[in-house]
Amino acid sequence: MMEGFESHQRPAAPEEMREADASFGTGEEYCSDAEEIIASPLTNEKRGVLHDEEEWAKDELVELMQRAVEERDACREELEVLREHSAALEDEKNQLINRRSGRKLRLDLGRLLVSFISTLHLETADYNSNVIDQILIQFSLKL
Repeated sequence: MMEGFESHQRPAAPEEMREADASFGTGEEYCSDAEEIIASPLTNEKRGVLHDEEEWAKDELVELMQRAVEERDACREELEVLREHSAALEDEKNQLINRRSGRKLRLDLGRLLVSFISTLHLETADYNSNVIDQILIQFSLKL
């Protein structure tokens, strides 16, 4: 470590160091100029890369939005089909409820008719048809 230090040399005084710095400048100007020279093509390249990345990101976003729109439209169509199917099922349900309540009403009327007309045999009657209704109409006309 001390090999390069000869006895006739002494360390530089702080004033001498400041003078040397003043004569050569701080070196910052050189460093900033060099960085600027080196950075300018890199900055342009970076700008190009950033521009390419932005374009790629925009393209990806547009593609994602298109897929989302297509999926939304498909979901809307499916929803419409499901609503139509639901409405058809609701109508069918109402028809079944009406038929069931009509059958129950005919059964009750059949029991009532048997209590008035003992010779009436309703075991073979179809309670889903109008047989009971016709018997009831005939019975009410006789009254």
